[in-house]
Amino acid sequence: MFVGPERAQARPEHFQWPELVPVTNLATAIRGIETIVEQGEGPRGDWRAAHFGRFKSVFDEYMALKAAEPSFEPARPVLVATVRPSETGELPRCTDPDTSRVADLFNVGYEILLQVLHRFFNNIDETEAQRAVLADVSVGVMFDVIRPLGQLLTELPLGPEHPGRTASPGFELFYTSDYLLPHRRAAWLLLEERIREAAAFARRIRDCEDSARHSSSRGSRSTRGSPGRAHRGAAGMTEVENRRVVSTRPLLLACNAGA
Repeated sequence: MFVGPERAQARPEHFQWPELVPVTNLATAIRGIETIVEQGEGPRGDWRAAHFGRFKSVFDEYMALKAAEPSFEPARPVLVATVRPSETGELPRCTDPDTSRVADLFNVGYEILLQVLHRFFNNIDETEAQRAVLADVSVGVMFDVIRPLGQLLTELPLGPEHPGRTASPGFELFYTSDYLLPHRRAAWLLLEERIREAAAFARRIRDCEDSARHSSSRGSRSTRGSPGRAHRGAAGMTEVENRRVVSTRPLLLACNAGA
């Protein structure tokens, strides 16, 4: 069973995770499983500190608040949808133009993340320094691209067909044949190309938002004081619009990590 090269395993220093166990034999495999069970369910320790206990405390608090105030609803009105037609055709489509662009950017970031992780775990002749770069980039994409864009999507409108509903991260994949290339130089060139394309896409979204902001700012001077207008800051942007622009910045910086 344990036929893979030991150097292909992720080690604690790669992800700054002391509890990470490289699995190379039966003993380390059992140790890894025990760690997962302990952190997830806490069967031999304080289960309240494990994932199960934390989820249960959130659920108990939610039920108590719901009992005290039946109209209480902490979640955003998210509807699972896709940017492209789904294979089954059962999922609704995101039709708001701005939201669709952000959703596309999220999907691009997700594809890049998978490409980097594939290269990290299936590397051919990468040095330890190069593997460290892959590990750093993967974590950076998770926290600085996937998370902010995913959160932002839950605040953006899905489209006129679904009034009052917001979008969600789709995790859509459109190309699956380019994750693993056998030659290191070709693989890294592809990764760099993908990251630079994503950064260019983020710039286009930013420029569209800047244009919309300036147009809105000019319009606000003539309609200032009109009822029903969303609250805007000094730059003429709503809070969601401002976050939409800010959320594109991580990919603008990602080129440096992938170069």
